[in-house]
Amino acid sequence: SGSPKEISLSSRTSMEHRYQAVLFDLDGTLARTVELYEEVAFSTANDFGIPLTKHYWDTAPAVPPNVWLREFTKDEALITRYCTEFNRRAKILIGEKVTWNPGAQGTVRNLYERKVPMAVVTTSHEENVQVKEVRMRFYRYMQTVIHGDHVAHRIKPDPLGLIVATTIMEVDPKRCI
Repeated sequence: SGSPKEISLSSRTSMEHRYQAVLFDLDGTLARTVELYEEVAFSTANDFGIPLTKHYWDTAPAVPPNVWLREFTKDEALITRYCTEFNRRAKILIGEKVTWNPGAQGTVRNLYERKVPMAVVTTSHEENVQVKEVRMRFYRYMQTVIHGDHVAHRIKPDPLGLIVATTIMEVDPKRCI
């Protein structure tokens, strides 16, 4: 079908930057989940006797619980139980409360109406992405959705998810935003 259509996302500069596609993260970018994950992390930590503090939460890198829990305990059984409970609670809370981040749905719709190719690239498990999809219905706008199960749950900034998405979309990664 020929080369991907080039789109200009900047009309205010004399040197237009041309892009072939827009790639979005899901949690915290399209989906309003940061506060929901925080609520689940603190309630679960409290129930498991883990001394999670607001300062730690706000300054720690955004990594899965099984990574940051090692700052508090070396007990692998406790980490496994915590993660299982965290995931159970997160699915319930997110399934009930997740929404689009302010402005995100309008931006995605606008790009979709302009026929801009888009993808979601996230490290979340497929089942967690599906929970968000039920409430947000974002798949219909995307050319592809790459989740953590596609990329062996590599932690950002590992570029594998972006590489997989751009390969599927047949676009140059250097020409995506």
